[in-house]
Amino acid sequence: ILFDRSGDLMTIYDKVHPTIGEMEQGIIPGTEGVVQDTDFGRVGFAICFDLNFRDLRDFYVERRPDVIVFPSMYRGGIQLRLWAYELGCFMVSSTPGEQSAIVNPLGRILEESYNYNKIITQEVNLDYQVLHLDYNSEKFGDIKGKYGPGVKIEVASPEGIFILYSLDREVTSRDLVEEFSLETREDYFSRASRIREERLS
Repeated sequence: ILFDRSGDLMTIYDKVHPTIGEMEQGIIPGTEGVVQDTDFGRVGFAICFDLNFRDLRDFYVERRPDVIVFPSMYRGGIQLRLWAYELGCFMVSSTPGEQSAIVNPLGRILEESYNYNKIITQEVNLDYQVLHLDYNSEKFGDIKGKYGPGVKIEVASPEGIFILYSLDREVTSRDLVEEFSLETREDYFSRASRIREERLS
């Protein structure tokens, strides 16, 4: 259940993939994911066993949430990082005991809870775009030259991608993509697929 800042109900998410045991006890599955627009960004939801199913992940791939909240009895581990990476969004989990985590869109764990540090916080910037390094990295100098500390570029070299954050209240990350003719990761892969089909025909 998501409440707004006044305590009013915004939306309800019903777990799409209950466990077999839960369904045998009478739990009725939800039918689809939920993405809710808020005053800080677009929020999606997943609960526990949901993390194992690609249909829910694909639902979110098409709807582009900025962050997915994940309350769970199990920690998720690499799956939590894979969802963040594949969806290009932040994952925020809440688990009993330890290993609640905040994961960035590059799949990097920013904060993780342990027995002696059960409550974690992390300031995150949801004004971001995930892009591929190809054809974009050559423009880093121009971007930083114009906007300096108003822009942050975080590179994941092994994966060949980066996050472009806007720290400037006057320009959004989407504005930067348009201004510098940048190509998001999804657009780049789509272009590669189109060219491949052309070469095969």
